[in-house]
Amino acid sequence: MTRTLQIGMAMLALTVALVVDVWLIRRAEPHSVAEFSPFAAKLGKEELILSNPVSQEGPLLSHQGGKNEVVDVVFDRGRLSAQTAQLFRQEAWAQSKESQTISYTTLDSPQTGAAPCRTFVDIHLESPRAGEIHLFQQGSPGGDAHREIALRPTGSRLVVDLQTAPDNPEELNQPGCRKLLQAGSGRIPIVGIPLQILAENDSALRLKFMPSSSAAIWKGGKKGLFEPFEAINLRASRARVSPIDSPQVIRMVSTTDGRPSINIDDLLIGSDEFRAALSGVGMVTIDGRLVGPTFSEWISASYLRTGVVVFLNLLLVSAAVALGRRKPPVRPRECVIPPPPPVVPSDGLRVFLCHCSEDKARVRQLYEQLNSDGFQPWLDERDISPATLWDDEIQEALRRSHAIVVCLSEIFAHKAGFVHKELHYALDIALEQPDGAKFLIPVRLEDCEIPSGLRRYQWINLFDAGGYEKLKTTLSERARQVGIELNLPAVSTHRTGV
Repeated sequence: MTRTLQIGMAMLALTVALVVDVWLIRRAEPHSVAEFSPFAAKLGKEELILSNPVSQEGPLLSHQGGKNEVVDVVFDRGRLSAQTAQLFRQEAWAQSKESQTISYTTLDSPQTGAAPCRTFVDIHLESPRAGEIHLFQQGSPGGDAHREIALRPTGSRLVVDLQTAPDNPEELNQPGCRKLLQAGSGRIPIVGIPLQILAENDSALRLKFMPSSSAAIWKGGKKGLFEPFEAINLRASRARVSPIDSPQVIRMVSTTDGRPSINIDDLLIGSDEFRAALSGVGMVTIDGRLVGPTFSEWISASYLRTGVVVFLNLLLVSAAVALGRRKPPVRPRECVIPPPPPVVPSDGLRVFLCHCSEDKARVRQLYEQLNSDGFQPWLDERDISPATLWDDEIQEALRRSHAIVVCLSEIFAHKAGFVHKELHYALDIALEQPDGAKFLIPVRLEDCEIPSGLRRYQWINLFDAGGYEKLKTTLSERARQVGIELNLPAVSTHRTGV
């Protein structure tokens, strides 16, 4: 592998890791919804819808008015509870079993400085964890004149408890303490009497909050917004903002399995907007697109997950750096076969004698014959100096030889060990010789099997009459091929002794 390829692979690994990190952090998953608070809706155009609303304790919404506040409550379709109807059992209109328009309105206005007379409003669901509650505004915004909000339940009726009373029971007749209850065609003034009215499913309950004087009680507070409810215990599995009576979803937060419901706090209303602050963990959708958590939220959501991701990234970066700095491996020396050195005629014909140690005596005799006939045979025990590396010396001698004589015997054919490694070296070098070169010469010392790697070469039987002369003739031809002039005796008197 080249260094350029190594660096390219390292950079590719780092790029893939970065893309995976960005996808992992940016992908949509449950996360804190606090950064999307408050959920804002435009009064008269949009509504906040809470699915499966529940209360942890007490009513869902609770309001306690002040002395400078007038509260009007209007039910589009409602009915008196059994307990409230019993209070007015003399009135025929109070005994009606049909839903009707019901209003609880101010009969007279309090004066500045009068004893405080408060209107208490508590709202809860008749069937907990049922249906939805829609919060919106009906009619035109009131500006500084009033604040108005409407609730419409689906799936369960809303139960509303009402009472207007002074702090001191002896001041029942103070201005502003009297309210007028109207149900259908009937009406009756009320002072200090607790009432309970049911808003029918899918009908609006409207609450209007007004100052009793020219000084608006909400002016200057929270940028002109008014928090009408003293206590809020709203939780919901889903909270969304949509246009009124439209399936379109502008913003939505929904919990996932196994997680607690979303908390709804700070219901604020103004002349042209309505807000609710949300908290908890859920899936956030804005204009139909799921929104992932911020980087800080992603880290704080699971320190264990963050630690694992950081560890894997460090591991990958370390591996990429190590890969980029790693030097390409060097091929083993035995695989790099340099070309044979240039032939120097004065050296004589160098002949390498490849053999096994068991045939050493016969090979020594062949060595002496070749040496006396003007060749330069190479024999390990004669030509390897003491304290040198045996394997390296043999490889070097093979490369420098003009011819290699392989001395074969039965032992050679069946023996395992270095001799066959030596033969493989010789075969590799022979492949680099030109066609027709008499370089690798198999010589049989006795009648024996020829190794498979040498069967393509014509061998010489040294034990036959004239065998040695054939070897001399072959080596002489090799000398002419490499340009070496031999000075051989006219008649050889040597015999092999085999």
